[in-house]
Amino acid sequence: AKGKIEADFSGGSDYVWIRLRQAYTQLQWEHSSLLLGQTWHPMFTSHIMPTTLNINTGSPFNPFNRSPQIRYNHHFQDLTLTAAAIYQTMYKSAGPKGNSIQYQKDAVIPNVFLGLDYRLNHLTFGLGADYKAIKPISEVNRLVHGFSGIAYADYKKDLFRASGKVLFGENLSDHNIIGGYYIDRNKEYHKYKSFATYANISYGQLHKAFLLA
Repeated sequence: AKGKIEADFSGGSDYVWIRLRQAYTQLQWEHSSLLLGQTWHPMFTSHIMPTTLNINTGSPFNPFNRSPQIRYNHHFQDLTLTAAAIYQTMYKSAGPKGNSIQYQKDAVIPNVFLGLDYRLNHLTFGLGADYKAIKPISEVNRLVHGFSGIAYADYKKDLFRASGKVLFGENLSDHNIIGGYYIDRNKEYHKYKSFATYANISYGQLHKAFLLA
């Protein structure tokens, strides 16, 4: 078993606060692991992310979200299957009352992610599917169902690395992705669809040159 607690300091001209970034424990067996606590959302793919000079790690082209979750990984030699159930805290869905975790609480259903990751020698590629439901108006018994998917590939050898990622999603405001939904006069929900992609090439370790597009 292992655990992690990670925090940082933030604030403005008239306030300072401590932000809890990650806090989880992970149980490990020979071919599987179980993570309980707050960490990066599986769509972020923390093992493959773009090279940047600041903290945004590629947002708004790469999902940016840390949330409480239960995540199970099962390893088959070079293949890893992932299943996770996730709830919101810091990164919240937008709605009539602003950004709030209440919309997901009212929907009751957790955010669900299923993915696979395949690694062979210097190459890694993977796919993931994500489902999220929120209930923007508690008095209206209708949910906004959001379906999203990711695909990524990464090649790393010595000091050279090339990677890319494609995201297609619905109602991803909680991932710092442009999009959301709107409500018409009949109180029907219509989701905005988002498409984002990036390609990243880098060379070096201590001193690194990179191209991000």
